Amino acid sequence: HTSGIAKPCVPATAASKAFRLSSLKKPESSSAWWMSSLIQEGGNGTERLFYVPRSQMNFLQLLHHRAEQSITVMCRKSVVYYDNANKNFNSAADLLLSNGQVVNTHLHRRVRGESGTSHFEIKVKDGCADRSESGGTATFDLTAKNPEYLPVLDMKMVDFGDESQLLGYYVDAVCFS
Repeated sequence: HTSGIAKPCVPATAASKAFRLSSLKKPESSSAWWMSSLIQEGGNGTERLFYVPRSQMNFLQLLHHRAEQSITVMCRKSVVYYDNANKNFNSAADLLLSNGQVVNTHLHRRVRGESGTSHFEIKVKDGCADRSESGGTATFDLTAKNPEYLPVLDMKMVDFGDESQLLGYYVDAVCFS
């Protein structure tokens, strides 16, 4: 039931919120597999996604009890969550959250607090599991009962590096309630 109260939503900047389907070179060190490093070609890899100044985001996080965000990853011949051929989740993407925490989209689908209640949840619609030649998309819907988890600042992919493998993404605004 929606009460008609507008939710403040903060989009990522136009320059950072989307990355077109591209072939990415795979560095030797897995610490460089974050999108921030790959796209900046040897950049410092601190953050890929930019929103509003940190102080404004902190203020929104303090005023609200919940945050939501969706990320769509485009893929061609690349898996970003479940790998159908190998029947495992070894290629599930990692996300760098606003509070500095890194979560794996499979292993940390639900982050629980000491009381056992869910603080953070990831729902996945995976259209990349088959490494399809024609490509697909995987959508990660993130819900945080603690707003300081969101927005997502960076993403780390695993299954890329061959010229035929393409990855891209689109990040929706983070919304607070």
